[in-house]
Amino acid sequence: MSNIQAILFDFDGVIFKDASSENSLELVDNIQKTLEALADVKKAICSNNDIYDIKEKIEKVDFTKHFNVLVGAGKKPKPHPEVFLKGALGLQVDRYNCLAVDDSVTGLTAAIESGAIAVEIGRAHVWTPVTWND
Repeated sequence: MSNIQAILFDFDGVIFKDASSENSLELVDNIQKTLEALADVKKAICSNNDIYDIKEKIEKVDFTKHFNVLVGAGKKPKPHPEVFLKGALGLQVDRYNCLAVDDSVTGLTAAIESGAIAVEIGRAHVWTPVTWND
């Protein structure tokens, strides 16, 4: 059994309802309370979104205090596990001791492939196998 030491959050659909909309700062229901309850837990945002967009929106809603690490889109987006692996590395926590929260099939695939414990939240109601290539 894993010893959960950190939580890796997706951005769009887990923190914000629709982060892809430039002006949207609408938060997912109860995320504020959830983050406050997890104040003593290491947390990272691990997203396919642009890192500058992540930073800007997190600052606008005063959430910078809740996250130790921010990981944005890289050369290998989800469903490749790289974004979650970088989040765990940045938090200095073994990937097997991380809980990864995502709302999409590609995100959940990336979370599982990273070795983290994957938790679905939001709109990923149908599991469809997805593969990734190096």
